[in-house]
Amino acid sequence: MNIASYCSVGSRRLLVGVLVTLLLAALAGCTIGGSPEATVSAFFSAINANNPEKAVDYVCGDIVIPQLPPNLLRNMNYKTLTNDGSTARVQVTGEIRATTGLFSGKKELDFQLVVLNNGGRWCIQRDSLQEFLKAIVSIK
Repeated sequence: MNIASYCSVGSRRLLVGVLVTLLLAALAGCTIGGSPEATVSAFFSAINANNPEKAVDYVCGDIVIPQLPPNLLRNMNYKTLTNDGSTARVQVTGEIRATTGLFSGKKELDFQLVVLNNGGRWCIQRDSLQEFLKAIVSIK
């Protein structure tokens, strides 16, 4: 007997749909926990929304992220440079703009983040955030 004799037509369609989805995810190099680019994008979206509590969810290990002005980041782009399934490098480009009182400044961003696959969930290596933190401090 084969498996088709035990399954209804609806169950077979569901099973085929699940198998096709898993196959497409494997072919795309994705893990069930998302992708390195999606993780980096979600991190910076949380930063831009002034939600540091959410941003720390995307970082491996403990980190304290201060509250920053909303809409600090503009024209953000993310590109996966390497990904071997356990470690990835994501290029981050964009612009950081700050306006407080009479002070206004901007700085172009162009750095790489290391993103680790931690049990099927991608997270940003804490130490690789130093370039971003330097950019925040050195806005002119």
